[in-house]
Amino acid sequence: SGAGDSIISMLEVVESDFSKSLAELRAAEDEQQAEYEEEHADNKERLAVLESDIKGKEARVKQLVTSVADAEEDQAGEQDELDAVNAYIKELEPKCISKPEPYEEAKKRREKEMAGLREGLEILEGNAIA
Repeated sequence: SGAGDSIISMLEVVESDFSKSLAELRAAEDEQQAEYEEEHADNKERLAVLESDIKGKEARVKQLVTSVADAEEDQAGEQDELDAVNAYIKELEPKCISKPEPYEEAKKRREKEMAGLREGLEILEGNAIA
């Protein structure tokens, strides 16, 4: 019966080791489960925050799209006004900017003036009484 006692003693040690290992495994599993649940809760919270951010950013995108459309419309109106002003300036330029008289025309004009002045002088001196 010595051999039977030693086998029973060995089985009791194995059972004790298994019980200890089982308890450690259950404790580790419980700890991992708690960590999982905490991480899962954190992920849910993070997901809620991200979804909220997405909604906020989508609203901001809509606002920016509207602002861009308004700005483009304003720019088109301003561009039309600018084009009208530039066209008016081009229309006025020929009227406002003096152009030099060609030399030949100036010479002919001066010669006519001189002839008219000579004729006037002759009339005043009494030489050209007709």
